[in-house]
Amino acid sequence: MGDRFIVGISAASRAASGIAEGDVVEVGLRLDAEPRVVAEPPDLADALDRAPQVRAAFDRLPNGLKRKHVRASVRLWVLITTAATRTRQEGGTAPPARAADLADARSLPEQLKHH
Repeated sequence: MGDRFIVGISAASRAASGIAEGDVVEVGLRLDAEPRVVAEPPDLADALDRAPQVRAAFDRLPNGLKRKHVRASVRLWVLITTAATRTRQEGGTAPPARAADLADARSLPEQLKHH
């Protein structure tokens, strides 16, 4: 486009900035060369480190997919520990894990095969 550069702005950023789709704005850009790191909970990191092929595949994932799997592992951990605590405290049985949480957790190995 010659000397013009076009940068997309998400709907959320437009709303927060008070601009509308199609508005022409002038912005300053600054290179952010810091590496992107997805924080892994210690339990997930330990599990990945015990399976070198899975660790290597996980490390090749784009950060968005890494974040998705980290969130799924945290949700599953919270669900399991909450159920276990409730069972101990009430002397009852633990409720089954939600299908969506288990599906996210089970899909990780399959998704890693493709990366």
